Amino acid sequence: MMKATIILLALLLALPAWAAPCPTGSYDKDVEPSYDCTSPGEDVVLRPGSHGKSVALEKGAKAPKAGILLEKGKVIDLGMRVKTLRRLRWLDRKAGRRVLKTELKYQAATSKAKTDLLGAQVMDLKTQVADRDRRISKLTRWYRSPVLWFAVGFVVTAGGTAAIIASTR
Repeated sequence: MMKATIILLALLLALPAWAAPCPTGSYDKDVEPSYDCTSPGEDVVLRPGSHGKSVALEKGAKAPKAGILLEKGKVIDLGMRVKTLRRLRWLDRKAGRRVLKTELKYQAATSKAKTDLLGAQVMDLKTQVADRDRRISKLTRWYRSPVLWFAVGFVVTAGGTAAIIASTR
């Protein structure tokens, strides 16, 4: 009777774990997942159902099939290692997400800074072009220069005077 009660208690305690399936994508969130569930990609290494059902053996009992017999302590140790590796994998994915978010923010800030710099350069060039156009419009044309016409008048007058003097001789 005691054995049956212990087995029933063990089944009842394990029932919530059997009833609650592992959520998909639980490793992609910042909330710590259940390490009893397989992690993403683990099915590549350990195919589900590739190993048979575990059977408890009492000392002196005949094994129902060929296999490797491990002590309970070793099985617990292996289970803890698997859970630890799953936790490390989740922490690695979490850190990787944090690095990617930081990299994305950095790239966005760098792109914005480059865009702002190019915009400032364009505005500076537009200002330079406007200043040049303004200076050009303020310049007097060479043919409108009073100094030029004074010099032309002086040369024409001097040439005309020289021609008149030469013709009268």
